[in-house]
Amino acid sequence: MKKLIYIIVFLAFVAAGCEEALEIKPFNRFDTEFIFPDAIKAEQYVVRTFNYLPYGNTQNNGYNRLNGGEAMIASASDEAMPNMSTAVEVLTNGSWSPSSANPDARWNENYQAIRAVNIGLENLPMLQGVDALRNRLTAELLFMRAYAHFELLKRYGGVPIVNRTLLLDEDLNIGRNTFEETLNFIIADLDEAIKYLPSPEEIGSGQLGRPSTGTALALKSKALLLAASDLFNGPGYDGTTNPLIGFGSYSAARWEAAAKAAADVINLGYYELYKPQALTDALDDATASTRGQTNYVNLFTTLSGNKELILIRTSEMNNMVEKKNTPVGYTNGQGSTNPSQQMVDAYGMLNGLSIDDPASGYDPANPYVGRDPRFEASIFYNGKQWAGRAVQTYVGGLDNPITSTEATRTGYYLAKFMQPGVSISGTQTTARHCFPLIRYAEILLNYAEAMNEAYGPDEDPHNYGKTAREAVEEVRGRVLRPSNAVVPASVDTREEMREFIRAERRVELAFEDHRHIDVRRWKIAPETIGQNLKGVRIVKNGDEFTYEILNNVSQRTFDTKMYLYPIPKKEVDNNKALVQNPLW
Repeated sequence: MKKLIYIIVFLAFVAAGCEEALEIKPFNRFDTEFIFPDAIKAEQYVVRTFNYLPYGNTQNNGYNRLNGGEAMIASASDEAMPNMSTAVEVLTNGSWSPSSANPDARWNENYQAIRAVNIGLENLPMLQGVDALRNRLTAELLFMRAYAHFELLKRYGGVPIVNRTLLLDEDLNIGRNTFEETLNFIIADLDEAIKYLPSPEEIGSGQLGRPSTGTALALKSKALLLAASDLFNGPGYDGTTNPLIGFGSYSAARWEAAAKAAADVINLGYYELYKPQALTDALDDATASTRGQTNYVNLFTTLSGNKELILIRTSEMNNMVEKKNTPVGYTNGQGSTNPSQQMVDAYGMLNGLSIDDPASGYDPANPYVGRDPRFEASIFYNGKQWAGRAVQTYVGGLDNPITSTEATRTGYYLAKFMQPGVSISGTQTTARHCFPLIRYAEILLNYAEAMNEAYGPDEDPHNYGKTAREAVEEVRGRVLRPSNAVVPASVDTREEMREFIRAERRVELAFEDHRHIDVRRWKIAPETIGQNLKGVRIVKNGDEFTYEILNNVSQRTFDTKMYLYPIPKKEVDNNKALVQNPLW
């Protein structure tokens, strides 16, 4: 009797990136003997599994992905808050529990992905006569299985490893594997996938939704960096050696492994920062700022020739990102994500110095002048020019009307990812939006962090080609002039460089789904996620503005148990072998 398999297909996904796609007709019932011996149908099946990449079952593919488009995960960190009360706030106000809804749980989605992958792996041997294709499809499925387990690992620690299709009539009470076992399983799948995946050159910019050897190596970098971090590389957050939530003891070798993994991506020699506008020390401030901003903005809107994008999620042609994030004073602007004052203060100055440095030139009376170009590219602030006028977030301004229930709660709106030429009113226009799951700047920062922890700021004992300092300077050089991109010589200890790298990571990867995990793996969540969010109250007097910092625009709390997510109660109830995370 033929084995019938039923799969729910959530979205029609253009898996080949923004420019190329396989022709896929919708269907929701697969007969293994009908699908897998046929090359076209087998490839269609594998391509459909890419829909499970983060965050394919959501309307916005990464942008405002929580609660049906209400909020970004940035609002569950110290980066931002939503402009209206939403379910995402349970992640920061202490009200969540194993039995309550966690908008970022993704337990079911990832195990659905794993099941779909295992079905493919078990049936692809029926595809004969096209060894190269079968090997590639197998490798892509292994990559997907690794990714799904990684998404679970970073949220929950060790989870049940599922490496085969489970049948409904067998015992489904399956215990958790240890953190180390789960990590090793991810790495083993990636190492096997690397043998048969195409190179980044073969993928090019037309199939950035499909994995390459570079993509698999990059995911390996992410996994090993996570494992080397404080949350897992030592005693558990509950003070025990519980193997489900970490290694139980520290090893410097884990940082060395993370450094090598990032170096392996770098030394492919293919990826590079997207930097069409050259920056030199001879440029005046205005030109340097414009070029730096252009480099950063275009990174998120350009596919052709963009070798920084390692893996992306795409959405259909629309203007949803612009509508969701444009300030409310513009027609159809919803202003849903409000960056915090803490996030604004994290951006330095055009001269490369922190606003806390007395030599930076920062002026609290003119707080948005002379800032890092990434600030200009990422934040709607009072006075920023947009769509024919200055943004008005002062009290009573167009974008902060006193009577509006949707106005900014912090004094800021999110500008990152926006395409300036897209119109959301009148004759509306659309654009392709590509959310970066992995990009080269992240790999450079992974490398810098791991190299610094393993060897210090200025050592490269294995001749990978860069020191930690040089990797950070490369990232900064996309937006700052060479002399300003230099990490100050005063940053010369491992501890000082650690803080510098973390600060750089915070601004470079802002709003890209990193911060809420980064502060956990660094074990600094109480002083970041756990601190009340700040904003600004701006009052206009004639042509002058005054700025009052508000210290309490959002009440936040962080309990130790929140370092890992609680496993949903219904999963623990249904699977008697499943152990809940500590302190929940």
